[in-house]
Amino acid sequence: MQILINKGGVLSEALCAQLKDYGLSISPNTSIFRNFAYNGRVYLDHQVYLTCCKVDAYSSIHTDTQMSRCQVGRYTTIATGCDIGLAGHGLSCFTTSTSLNQDGIFEFITPNIKRPGVLTMQYDGEFLPLITIGHDVTLEPLVLFPKAVTVGNGAIVRAGTVVTKDVPPYAIVANGSRGSQVVGSRFSDEIIADLLELKWWEYDIPLMLDHGREVPLHDIASFIEFMRFAAAENFPRIPEHWLYLRRDSEDKVVLFEVTADCKIMHLYPRLIDDEHLARARQELGKQKLYQEVRKRLHLTPASTGTQGITLSSTKANTKDSTEASTENTADASAQASIADSAEASIAESARASS
Repeated sequence: MQILINKGGVLSEALCAQLKDYGLSISPNTSIFRNFAYNGRVYLDHQVYLTCCKVDAYSSIHTDTQMSRCQVGRYTTIATGCDIGLAGHGLSCFTTSTSLNQDGIFEFITPNIKRPGVLTMQYDGEFLPLITIGHDVTLEPLVLFPKAVTVGNGAIVRAGTVVTKDVPPYAIVANGSRGSQVVGSRFSDEIIADLLELKWWEYDIPLMLDHGREVPLHDIASFIEFMRFAAAENFPRIPEHWLYLRRDSEDKVVLFEVTADCKIMHLYPRLIDDEHLARARQELGKQKLYQEVRKRLHLTPASTGTQGITLSSTKANTKDSTEASTENTADASAQASIADSAEASIAESARASS
């Protein structure tokens, strides 16, 4: 008997090796579904599954973790087996079974049933909770996020916790009798106030250490004094250099420069306002909008008005072609023009046809 391995969303080893030059350390058996944006150096371990996620510099996500509709700050560690952004089932139907409520699972048996489907029901992914995880957060193994919450900077979530409410900065959270609850704090209120004021995560501490700068890592009072009085204005800051990764195939990705406030939604990044999107939906109808945007997203970067960085493990001169593409990368004012040009032109064509 032949065993088939699902390769959905994965990238080839050669392509993963190339992405290290762009700050992303990713395992070949990690899957990126739909959208992913990252800033600086980011580490994705084996068998990580990402859908519509943003991850900031020096954060690491470890084996067997699934993340959907999640944004992660800097210096954050997410341990093995976490499930962040659990999808729910509609409760209005007499059953929550996927055999009647979701496309793609049982269509091979009953293809004529008109199921709503995940993409058709909620194109922007608002059926999933938005999870915001701050800077310097640690999620221990097997943490679950079933609803939309915010985890404050410096917090620690103990293993196996089901996070049901917002987590204060530098709190230690575990399961309680009524969901997750604060069971302690990492530091005193005074030290927490100092750390939040210093915003040390804006600085490239690993780079400083790598260049021989002595940083008192293991004494919190000495660290605060160091950051406050050691001419921190001269310390290297982590730059905002966000890249949106579009996976075209196992052997090809395109990287687009976007800004830190780029919204990572269901199928594409966008910075346009909700009113613009609502108008396009009204004029086109939801279903047509989904089809048109999805179709247009498969066009080449040049045809959308944004020149991306194309990486491919199937071309002989990948490095040369990548450097040539980099020289032509659009400036920051062109970020997210994939969405902008797609929706604008769709709405315009709808008006013309009417």
